[in-house]
Amino acid sequence: MTTRKNGFMIKRGLEEKDLEEIKKLSKICNEYEKIEVKLNWDMLQSRSKGEANDFLYYENGVLVGFLGLYVFNLREAEIGGMVLPEARRKGIFQKLLEQAIEELKRRGIPNLLIVVDHNSESGQRFAQAQVGTQYTFSEYCMELSEAKQQPKRFEDIMIRKAEPEDVSFIVNCMEISFQLPKGDIKPERFHQPDTRAFLVIKGQEKIGVLSVQISDEGAFIFGFCLLPDYQGHGYGGQALSEVVQLLLEEGETKQFLDVACENKRALKLYQDCGFVVTGCNDYFEKKLGSSKNESSVV
Repeated sequence: MTTRKNGFMIKRGLEEKDLEEIKKLSKICNEYEKIEVKLNWDMLQSRSKGEANDFLYYENGVLVGFLGLYVFNLREAEIGGMVLPEARRKGIFQKLLEQAIEELKRRGIPNLLIVVDHNSESGQRFAQAQVGTQYTFSEYCMELSEAKQQPKRFEDIMIRKAEPEDVSFIVNCMEISFQLPKGDIKPERFHQPDTRAFLVIKGQEKIGVLSVQISDEGAFIFGFCLLPDYQGHGYGGQALSEVVQLLLEEGETKQFLDVACENKRALKLYQDCGFVVTGCNDYFEKKLGSSKNESSVV
């Protein structure tokens, strides 16, 4: 006889059944509030079994609460999640958040970003009610509608797929372009089988990078940057357009990306290449201490 799952569970890695349950829960919540909870499906499908990143709550064998933890660098982590509408106002997500915070303290990560769909009334109320939390910025969610191939204005600008020996340049380029502390980007992210990177080359020189993470949901474009000396010349639009075409040729018709709402230049670049705004996420920052307390994992 199978015992029904009940209560809280912290997991290292997700199995196919877990993903199906999370997808079912997110579908119900999205339809209920007419939103799109940001869950980073590409990352959920490739979770490391060496880290606790997913926090679940069950009632009578049914998943009613989920929180996903997404660590992109050593300074901060993002969370996204939801609770079944009829199971809300019981403190479920608050408990899931507390478990995630304990895990972050154990790792020594000092900042947490709570990601909330701009149109989610319940999510906005929850984030704003957290002690020590403040709104920091918003991002547009964009999806490729109809690719608009940009003219090849620069004959010496080309794209090539990155090789393992290019990872040090990728990390360095992102840290310089995004003004991140040295060592902030995890090099291992670019060695994952579902991640590929494209270098922007001018003549014989590497001047930028654009990365893509592939999942069942489509191709998510991230980390697109050029070194400062090469920004503002129109190279980015040509490079992005070529990568979009390469992905289309490989059958990746669903392409997504996020862009900061205040970054009007990048927004226009993406729109010129055929991307349209499909939603908006607000980010609320909560500063944490650090702790060496271990969290229990099953």
